[in-house]
Amino acid sequence: MFTCHWVHFSTRHLISDVIPLAIISGIIETRCLPGFGWLCALAPWTISAAVLVFAPQMQYCAGLSGLAVAAITFLALHGLSDSPPWRRLCAATLIILALKTSYELISKNSLFGTFNHTPVFVSASSHIAGALAALLLFSTFSSKGLGLRRCLS
Repeated sequence: MFTCHWVHFSTRHLISDVIPLAIISGIIETRCLPGFGWLCALAPWTISAAVLVFAPQMQYCAGLSGLAVAAITFLALHGLSDSPPWRRLCAATLIILALKTSYELISKNSLFGTFNHTPVFVSASSHIAGALAALLLFSTFSSKGLGLRRCLS
C-alpha cells in the first residue's frame, strides 16, 4: 500500500508527478509549514486505503499524484491566512484543484491523457483522499498549535 506511490508507468509519468511535488515541497519547507512531515508519512496510506475502498476494481495503481494533490492542498490551505496576492493565488489553486478532480471523477479521464501512448485512467479517489488527508492534518496542526517550528535563518 505504500510502494505503489513510487512506481510509475513511464518516465513521463514519473516526471509529471515528481516535478510538481518537488516544487510544492520546496515551497512548503521554505515557508516552514507545520505538519508536512506527517502529511508525507500518512497520506500515502490514506490514499491507498481510499483506492482499495472506492476503486476495488483497479488492477494496477502507480504514481505520486495523490501525494502531490495532498501537498498542493496543504500549501494552499496554509496560504488562505496570508495576505494578498498569495491568499488569492491559494484560493484559486483550491478552486482549480476541485474543478480538475471533479472532471476526473466524472469523465474518468486524466487531463494529461496518455503516457508513452499508454492510456492512464486517473484515480480521482486517490486525489480526493490526498486532499482530505491534507485538510485533516492542516486542521489538526493549525487548531491545536501543534508542530510549530522555527526556521533556521
